[in-house]
Amino acid sequence: MSLNAHDLRLLRREAEAARATGGERLLRVKEAAEKFSVTEDWLYRNHKKYGPAVRCGRSLRFSERAMDEHVRKQRG
Repeated sequence: MSLNAHDLRLLRREAEAARATGGERLLRVKEAAEKFSVTEDWLYRNHKKYGPAVRCGRSLRFSERAMDEHVRKQRG
């Protein structure tokens, strides 16, 4: 498998974001939407409810830890 320049840039951004968050896993919008069983569009519009989102270029990434904490709080 070979990576093109675009893929390498994305991997580099993700590695930088992981270092900035102490190695915490950051979810892409698609992954976060699947985790919450919502659409990507809904998540973009409501992302501020679920903890800090990190910008990676033009993309948003969500802290998996913050999302899990939000679910725990909602369950009571």
